[in-house]
Amino acid sequence: MQTQLADISHVIQLAIAPVFLLTAVATMINAMNTRLGRIVDRRRVVQDRIDASNGIVF
Repeated sequence: MQTQLADISHVIQLAIAPVFLLTAVATMINAMNTRLGRIVDRRRVVQDRIDASNGIVF
């Protein structure tokens, strides 16, 4: 009985491990996407200020 429990727990561990890996990868992609969005927003603000100081309006 003890061997069967060990085998079952091992199978469960093997089945769940990819879920944790995919969750970690998705979290990293989400964090990088958020940072990239902030960078783009900041660039737009800076570009608008540069254009306004030069008198250029788009």
